[in-house]
Parts: sequence; C-alpha cells; structure tokens
Amino acid sequence: MKYQILLLLLLSAQPIVGQAKKRPKRCHRPEYWCLRALKKAGVPFRSVNLKIVRTPIKLTHGRIGRLILNNGAKRAKPTMDCRTALTLLQTGRIFRANGGINTLIVGKFYSYRYVKNSAS
Repeated sequence: MKYQILLLLLLSAQPIVGQAKKRPKRCHRPEYWCLRALKKAGVPFRSVNLKIVRTPIKLTHGRIGRLILNNGAKRAKPTMDCRTALTLLQTGRIFRANGGINTLIVGKFYSYRYVKNSAS
C-alpha cells in the first residue's frame, strides 16, 4: 500500500509528456499611446532601439513643449523612455506656473553599462 501511494505521488508530480512548462513572457512591446501623445503635443523626437527601455526615444531639438533641456551651455538631446518625456511635458506647465522655470539643466537620462565587479 505504501509503495502504491508513493508511486501515485511521483506520477502525479511529473508533467504530462509533450506538455512543456510555459514561462511567463516579458512584455517589451512599445507603448504606442505614449508616442501618439508626444506627436500630438508637437514634441520633436525620433524612436531609437535601446536595451531594457520599453519605448525609447531621442529628443531631436532639446525641448519638450516650452521646456528647454540644456547640458551645460549647449542644448541637450537626451535619450529617454517615452513616459519620462510625457511626464516632463506635463510637469513643464507646473514649472512655468510656479516660478517661471522654462529651462532644465540635465545630464544623461539613459546609460546602459555593467557595474564594476558585478554581473548586472
């Protein structure tokens, strides 16, 4: 009786032949709603291909709406996720309303590299 129960447990734990375990798919599809919103707002950008970023874009004129992005003395043309650009577009209105801020000094938004002494 013990062996029958043990055999039954072992057989029930094995997957059925021909049935592979399904791994969850990682969704890396671009968010087209965000690209459409930026185009509708008149933000000059182009799509780029970057690792890990879901909907990467590069600003072509260094501005988002009326908000100007500078890197030191020159106009920045950063690469970022579309959602970041959309958020900057929305917060630019708040910056102008609360102090007349129309220029941001920025660094790099995206930098894909390995961290020293690690696998990440």
